[in-house]
Amino acid sequence: MRRGMREGVAAAMRRARRLVSLRHGERLSPSALFVHLFVALTLGAGLLMPLTDVGQALANPGFEPQPIRISAQNAVPGAASQVIAFGNFQSQLGCGDDDPACQSTSLGDSGGIWTANFPIAPGSYSVQFAVVAQNGNQFTYGQGGQDGGSIDFQVGDGQAGAFLLWNSHTNEVQAEGIDALYTVQTDVGSFVPTPSDGNLDIVIPSQGGTVNVQLLANGTPVADPQQASLSGGWTRVTLDTAGNVLDSEGLTYGTLTVVRLDADGNPAGGACYQLESGGQANQACDSDDGSLDGNTLMSFPEGLDPGGYRLVEAQSPDGLDRVDDQEVDLQPGDNAVQVQQPGGDVGGDEGDDGSGEEDGQNDGGEDGNEGDPTEDIQTRDLPIGEDGNDEGDQVDQGPGDLIVALLDDDSNPIGGACWELIQDGNVVADTCDATDNFPFNGVVGFFGVPGGGYTLRQSETPEGSEPLDDRTIEITAGQELREEITASVGATEQPEDETGDVVVTRQDGDGNLVGGSCFEIVDGNGDEIADDVCDEDGDVADDGRTGFFNVPVGTWLIQETRTPDGFDEASPVQVTVNAGQASEAVAQGAAIQQQQPTEVPTDDSTEEPTDGIIDDLFNDPTEEPADDPTEEPSSESTEVPAPGNVVVNLTDDEGNPVGGACFELIQVGNVLTESCDANDQFPNNGRTGFFGIPSGDYTLRQSTDLEGFQTLDDQDIEIAPNDDRTLDITVASTSEPTEEPRPTEEPQPTDVPDDSIIDEPDVTEEPEPTAEPVETETAEPTQADLGPPGSLIVTLQDAGGQNIGGACFELLNGDDVIDSSCDVDDDFPDNGRTGFFGVTSGTFTLEQSIAQPGTEPIAPVEVEVVPGQTTEFTVSAPDSAGEPTAELEPSETPAEPTTEAPDEPANQTGVRFDVSSLGDSDGPICLELNTTGGIGLADPPAACDNGAGDVDDEQGVILLDDVPPGQYGLFVTEGPPEAVDQEWPAVTVEEGGIIGITLQVDVPEPTEAPEPTEEPTAEPTEAPEPGEIDVEIVDADGDDVEEPGTCLTVEGVTGSVCDNEQDDADDDLGVIRFEGIPAGEYIISQQAAPDGYLVGDGLTDVQVDRGDRTDVELVLAQGTGSIQAVALDGNGAPIPGACWAIVA
Repeated sequence: MRRGMREGVAAAMRRARRLVSLRHGERLSPSALFVHLFVALTLGAGLLMPLTDVGQALANPGFEPQPIRISAQNAVPGAASQVIAFGNFQSQLGCGDDDPACQSTSLGDSGGIWTANFPIAPGSYSVQFAVVAQNGNQFTYGQGGQDGGSIDFQVGDGQAGAFLLWNSHTNEVQAEGIDALYTVQTDVGSFVPTPSDGNLDIVIPSQGGTVNVQLLANGTPVADPQQASLSGGWTRVTLDTAGNVLDSEGLTYGTLTVVRLDADGNPAGGACYQLESGGQANQACDSDDGSLDGNTLMSFPEGLDPGGYRLVEAQSPDGLDRVDDQEVDLQPGDNAVQVQQPGGDVGGDEGDDGSGEEDGQNDGGEDGNEGDPTEDIQTRDLPIGEDGNDEGDQVDQGPGDLIVALLDDDSNPIGGACWELIQDGNVVADTCDATDNFPFNGVVGFFGVPGGGYTLRQSETPEGSEPLDDRTIEITAGQELREEITASVGATEQPEDETGDVVVTRQDGDGNLVGGSCFEIVDGNGDEIADDVCDEDGDVADDGRTGFFNVPVGTWLIQETRTPDGFDEASPVQVTVNAGQASEAVAQGAAIQQQQPTEVPTDDSTEEPTDGIIDDLFNDPTEEPADDPTEEPSSESTEVPAPGNVVVNLTDDEGNPVGGACFELIQVGNVLTESCDANDQFPNNGRTGFFGIPSGDYTLRQSTDLEGFQTLDDQDIEIAPNDDRTLDITVASTSEPTEEPRPTEEPQPTDVPDDSIIDEPDVTEEPEPTAEPVETETAEPTQADLGPPGSLIVTLQDAGGQNIGGACFELLNGDDVIDSSCDVDDDFPDNGRTGFFGVTSGTFTLEQSIAQPGTEPIAPVEVEVVPGQTTEFTVSAPDSAGEPTAELEPSETPAEPTTEAPDEPANQTGVRFDVSSLGDSDGPICLELNTTGGIGLADPPAACDNGAGDVDDEQGVILLDDVPPGQYGLFVTEGPPEAVDQEWPAVTVEEGGIIGITLQVDVPEPTEAPEPTEEPTAEPTEAPEPGEIDVEIVDADGDDVEEPGTCLTVEGVTGSVCDNEQDDADDDLGVIRFEGIPAGEYIISQQAAPDGYLVGDGLTDVQVDRGDRTDVELVLAQGTGSIQAVALDGNGAPIPGACWAIVA
């Protein structure tokens, strides 16, 4: 789809803020940013000429670019939009052999280095590379570079396929057989590693830090993730084929910007350059960034080798001759060189060495070098043509430019300031850093300002910095003035480790809520502060409110990354995050006013009613403007199908979320993308999303194994245009699940529960005074007395101060349920924290509606919601009578830790288990420490007696060392059946010591433990009795739809429940029953429908009363189908102009 100029420029600016270009992939440094910003703005909008063939090769499969023939040493393809490997192996991958247009053998780009692994049978093969540039030209590369012959390679017996590479910087190619189809999964994305001397290399761009790295062979992890240290810029990480990180080498960062001028000092666009040093070292074209601005950037993703190079102009701007080759010296960092047509002789003699004086030329050279057409310049002093010597300058250069950079005392940019230029008391120009093309980077520009004296005034001061006095500046015609201004920053900054929450409300131009947006939070340099969060990720999907949690304190910029259909993109919004508070921000974007093109007569739509499908493929779809209100009525608006979204919801056999899984989307044997639940915005919640995926058929593959669960079989899925659905998948547990033996209500005997039992009455008796407000409930404030909204976060803990996950709470105003919230399915499930956000302020009763096994509900307690604030409230849950939470104390076996402590380091942390009394076992006894609920640890401490993980050689003793401090659930994973089945008390590991614990199976004593239940007898009766919802499914005529396939969710309480499947409490088709629903008002959303029916909006305002069943009716609309017919010739190319009829 071709964008309009406004959208295209905006998108280009967003890309420029983050990366040098898609081709290079690295982040733009401030000085390089100045190079591009200056030249682009000097040209003005009139020179932003469209590249007429850009994107045609990809947008139209029938487009066949004509190859160009240029001598190999001077051929520069420019930024590639597509690279395809072709040869006599393609028939194994769904193509015809030697087909340079088959998408199944396309390569992927990383910093201009294109690579791929292909599964190919053992044998001898040859390959060449077809490169399609952004301007549509096609080049062929092989042995020896451009137009080179085929490269021969072998796939040996036992090898899995071949690795192929084309380097766009050097035209180097590589092809060889590989033992496995390797990929490297990291925190910043997936990479295809390059084989090198028996090892594997990847090159990662980053700002520095530590990254997790895991090698996969044929989609299966080879080893556990390892950490690699990254340097700023590019880092080469080397792994062996066993998945071990061998080396992390920081590569020398550097760029070269070539600024091309004509003889009059004006930017000249359209050149291409090669850099040579004993061979080709790099190449680039002015058009690589999509703009012919006279500014060509080269990056060095494999590291810059400082020293001397020869710069060759392989292609000159239109109407100008090539300049002579130049010697340039490149050093680490951002380098710039100015290349100018000599002597005003446009198109003149290339042999002119410039030895004579050149009138009218901005040569800025030293004596003896006046005619040198190449001039090294510092990017900090970028103004082109400014030579400090105006003698002989006879060219009228017009107005000048002013660049203002605001810095703190440490020379860091301060974003968000606004400035005015004042002359004779009048404001002649103003600009704001918050709204320019590169917002919040601390730099603003005044361009095309008439020369003269001005007053520079700061009209808006960034928060946290001190206001500045006016200053006088002088702008010289034809020159650029850079003012670096230092401002003091207040010392009362928030600690870096403090965080707050942000709630973004999306509105249209009239202030109405608009659902479906995604937002990100960035700093003034465009660096990500908080990753994308979408409206559907919250408790109530598509309600127009999007929440960010644990955002670092500071002033940031909120940007919309996905705009709802039918609306303009919301303008960036500044937000200040305060520690421990929830900040509100409003982002607005008006509805798009659909304008029907006046040049299309109304009778045109009825002239050829049977051509609608062909029009959809090749022409403007004027027949159905209402189907996509956001589409512009261009001639290419339907050439690229709209993308879709799919979310994988992974649960176990009991419907509990299974976190940490990774999935791949595969098309024609190639991995299109991968998404991991372990490191997304809401990690380990069992939900993994793929967003903005091109519509089509895919294979969904689980790419990482989950401990305790079976690996899923591949599934074929279809992503339709504008699809936005959830795919529910159930994964079966293996024979040895590590998460099954969680403590339940079955009590175990304990010798040391007294402390916790003594503490329990204190915890439960303290809230007793809250019973008094029950008598005064009739005097509670009415709805009219309640105030503006606020928020309340409830933390549930046990007597030891540990959070208890999975509980549900209600806020009551008298007998009315104001709101309900469950920890089990919020954005951070099972962390013991439950939030009520945006509820009316006032004094309420907090009641626990669902308690976890092993605890009793808390006594009702009075809480206050404060207007405009988020209040934290912690409550303690009494343990159920028989829970042996304190049985395993270090004091039980005092002799063991003291007898062996001298042999262990004093600062060692761990647990010694005496398992000698557990009885006979057919094999070794094995233990594991893991979480007691929710999602288990990815790598839990575990050991088998005298086996893996046991650092004690004594039989019957298992010593786990280096155990992180904390509270764990204890599980016997192998050994006597009664030990494996027993529910063991929790183990608390403290820093710097070894605790000793003796394990013993106690079968007959569980009946003694219920004695402590005498004290909290009144507690269970206080929990409100839940209700039920019966949803009857009918069609538009009111007839029952007794067909399987309907799936519904009670938002905030249940997962997706399908008719007559797990968690449906009604056995009849056509009715879905939800049980155990706390009293309150709910939204029921629909995820799936039977064949022939559409997925609707679900139900709203479903009221559930305590102990009652609510009956509601869901009406399903019948779906309609469509047929798309495409006429193709014998070569598979579309034939326009056909007409079709459907005959019954």
